[in-house]
Amino acid sequence: MTSDLVTSLIYVSRKTVPAPKKAEVINDILMVSQERNKFLRVTGALFSASSTFAQFIEGPRLAID
Repeated sequence: MTSDLVTSLIYVSRKTVPAPKKAEVINDILMVSQERNKFLRVTGALFSASSTFAQFIEGPRLAID
């Protein structure tokens, strides 16, 4: 069954957030992601560099697509 397949995705994006708001924005992303990911049975990691975010997520294919 397709919904039982696990898939993963790596996504990289450029930050557009001013440096003074960086911690606040990252915290907001984490708060929303933790609740949503639990509901969707998705796990992952968010990486923050000086000018980019990178995100790795893994879970049921239908939740990742």
